[in-house]
Amino acid sequence: MPLTTIRAQLKTLLESVTGIGRVYDYKRYSSDWGTYKQLFVKNSKVNEWEIQRNALVVEPRGSQATAGKVKDTVHNLVIRGFYAFTDDPSSEKPFDTLVDSITDLFIRNQDLNGTAEIINIPITGEISFGQLGDVLCHVVEIKLSVRERGFL
Repeated sequence: MPLTTIRAQLKTLLESVTGIGRVYDYKRYSSDWGTYKQLFVKNSKVNEWEIQRNALVVEPRGSQATAGKVKDTVHNLVIRGFYAFTDDPSSEKPFDTLVDSITDLFIRNQDLNGTAEIINIPITGEISFGQLGDVLCHVVEIKLSVRERGFL
């Protein structure tokens, strides 16, 4: 399946996670406050998730008869989440629950409902703090390498 189908399937899967905020299948930006709130805030809290491709590898595949007609493409994707930081009540615990739910979802569904194949198991992620606009947030970058098979 092409990358557009993979992105759509990832978005659908992410939206099924309880407590997830707004989900986009591409990197979002905004310099306007009203647009910012519309894009990144859900239930009065920054809770935004996006899918971004940061690299790819394309290889021909097959026999002499199919050479140049069939390819494997591996998309290196980042699922980036922003969740507003608060100390009271704690925001770290619900954020951790979201991250764990997302990684569990991909471990249980490594073929993305038949769309493609996750090939980097174990799934890794980096958790930090950062700013989304003027809001201090928990930030996670979950890395997935997803292989599609297709024809040239």
